[in-house]
Amino acid sequence: MASPTPIKVLIVCSDDDLVARAGLQSLLESWDGIQVAGAEGYGEEALSVMEKEPVDIVLIDLDTRPEEIGFTLLETLVAIGSPARHIALMAAGDVEKQHRAIACGALGLVYRAEPVENLNRAIHRVAGGEVWIDPTTTANALMALHKARSAQSSDPSLLRIATLSARERELILLIGEGLKNKDIATRLFLSESTVRNHLSSIFEKLQVNDRLELVIFAYRYGLASLPV
Repeated sequence: MASPTPIKVLIVCSDDDLVARAGLQSLLESWDGIQVAGAEGYGEEALSVMEKEPVDIVLIDLDTRPEEIGFTLLETLVAIGSPARHIALMAAGDVEKQHRAIACGALGLVYRAEPVENLNRAIHRVAGGEVWIDPTTTANALMALHKARSAQSSDPSLLRIATLSARERELILLIGEGLKNKDIATRLFLSESTVRNHLSSIFEKLQVNDRLELVIFAYRYGLASLPV
């Protein structure tokens, strides 16, 4: 009798925590029925793995600094239309983060303080077409999403924000950190002309006139964090 096809899992974890990434990879590889397709950071490497071979589950750590990086990648992974299903790894207790993960497309939420067996169960359940989110969290997330959509109808700025692409949000985040076009181009492996084109698009979508207005807008609406 042929062995069942293993569940292929892509781990996405911070480059600043290689020990935790290696430990997570070792844990998953020790479980029957699971095959680690890769363990990458939040850059283009994760997308590259998914382009090379089909992945069943993307396990993405959302306890990132800055926080926006993890959510931006989650939105991007969902947006590319891959059949992979997504499980978010995070600390318990942050209700807003839980709701946002669900809104971005996560079908499983696993908390760091849980027994490791729950992660194993979550991978198998989500890969099998189920969700791994408790009903109360799901209901509250749907209510929060409904309220957010209602708020969008009364604030035109929120509607403009909704038109931004994941890449444009990433640029805004870096601008909020004080990076110049050349530094942004280096960080994102883009040409400076491509960065300028993205900025022109951002200015038009958000209806701001220059970089200063963009930064003020970004801080006001949470697209970037004030420098510490």
